[in-house]
Amino acid sequence: MTKGKSVGIAASPISFGELHFSMRVMFGLTSLALAACGSGDQSQVPVAARINSSEITMRQVNDVLAQNPDLASADLKEARRLTLERLIDQQLAFDQALDRKLDRSPDVIKVIDAAKRQILAQAYLQQVTGALPKPGPREIRQYFDDHPELFAERQVYELRAIALQPAARIKDKLDAMVAQGKSLEDVSKFLVSENIPFKAETATRAAEQLPLEVLPKLAAAKQGRLVIIDTAAGFQIVLIADAKTVPVDFAEASGNIERYLFNQRAIDFVQKDLVRLRKLANIEYPQDSKEAPGSVRPVKNPPGIRVMANQPPENSNAVSSIELTASNPK
Repeated sequence: MTKGKSVGIAASPISFGELHFSMRVMFGLTSLALAACGSGDQSQVPVAARINSSEITMRQVNDVLAQNPDLASADLKEARRLTLERLIDQQLAFDQALDRKLDRSPDVIKVIDAAKRQILAQAYLQQVTGALPKPGPREIRQYFDDHPELFAERQVYELRAIALQPAARIKDKLDAMVAQGKSLEDVSKFLVSENIPFKAETATRAAEQLPLEVLPKLAAAKQGRLVIIDTAAGFQIVLIADAKTVPVDFAEASGNIERYLFNQRAIDFVQKDLVRLRKLANIEYPQDSKEAPGSVRPVKNPPGIRVMANQPPENSNAVSSIELTASNPK
């Protein structure tokens, strides 16, 4: 069987409790910088360290830990020590940057401006969505009852898959092979004979790690039979090697359902609010733009916004998050 770099099996492993990795890379130093600046009256706050003429307070250390709860999940004392050392290193580098007048560098000014825009836009969205009503007990129960595939009949799948890019010339042939009950090995041999590149993976996926639209296909498929699933990158031919029922009761699921439903409500609000703001704004496009000047078009995820709630609720501790990104949505 042709092997390649592993690919996700129709999964989008997000967590409502963590910022997306790319955002941590982008804003890791920004978070520390905000903490290092401090807020409010610092006169009564214990000083954790002095670096030349600057001070780092325990409030700043705790602010960083609050933004990165995974750092403090194991050993709080050690996490505080490591965070303090990171803040000291950052302060030393910050002082050197000012000495070299790097704050006046055009490249640095552009990055600071982009970060400021990102942070303020994020603050606005958090403010307007924070006032939305939370789902009530009846709504939460209804979602639980409407989705047994995620809870009462939740499955954990052992999956093997072949992922391909769009290839219309062989799609009909593959459909026929699946209908005839061919094996994954038969499919891989056929692809090799046709010189069609593909990637293979074996993975374990719980129901909540799979898109909702995929679950009925997997539930209806017999163990050992193939299923074709369309993906954004093409399609996958999936074999259910094993499936176990691992139910989740209402008491365990209710908190995550509440957060998920609230996130969905926030997503809908943000989309509508940005459309409203676009209509109120005077938006002009360059003459060579492919967009019509001033056009307003609905989008699934508004440009510059990454919403963290477009998957079923995960059965783990989580908090809701709407996340801004600097790139266009995929």
